[in-house]
Amino acid sequence: SDLYELEPSGDVLFLIADDGSGVGEELWKSDGTEAGTVMVKDIYVGAEDSDLYDITGVDGFVIFRADDGIHGSELWKSDGSSEGTSLVKDINPGESNGSPYAITEVNGIGYFIASDGNYDTELWRTDGTSEGTVMISEDVNPYGSGDVDDIETRYNYTEEAVVAAGSTLFFVAKSPLYGSEVWSFNPDYVPFEPL
Repeated sequence: SDLYELEPSGDVLFLIADDGSGVGEELWKSDGTEAGTVMVKDIYVGAEDSDLYDITGVDGFVIFRADDGIHGSELWKSDGSSEGTSLVKDINPGESNGSPYAITEVNGIGYFIASDGNYDTELWRTDGTSEGTVMISEDVNPYGSGDVDDIETRYNYTEEAVVAAGSTLFFVAKSPLYGSEVWSFNPDYVPFEPL
């Protein structure tokens, strides 16, 4: 069944699975019973996988990256129902990929890395609405890629690119002023700058 990315949210376990029925890898949920273990939605309709990644619980729902074959790889959310599973925002409009990843929850808000096509990879936040999904890093490197990434991922791909300690997020980014350094972001404090 290729089960992976198991993520609890409330009393429900979300996961990615392929049941062999011809719809590919899609979002599933389970309440711990056979009858309550079902596919939530065929996001990429047909046999194609919807390329789900980074399922993360945020304030009663989950957010994740998925591709529906129309908008590219973008930010989605689900409350566990087919009707409640939808695109949050087409970050990089059209078929281009916003490619959100490293989704991390802090105090009911999801933080992640993405590119809107105007800026390279930057830090974003979401409350699960399109209006509440915004870039917050203000273009760390205005001359090229922000390289918002944990250095460790360049070697073994096992570390999270954004980590939270309490209400503070930490990540590594490159800017023309500081080079590659550890940065922090806390919504309760300013300024937004490297440590």
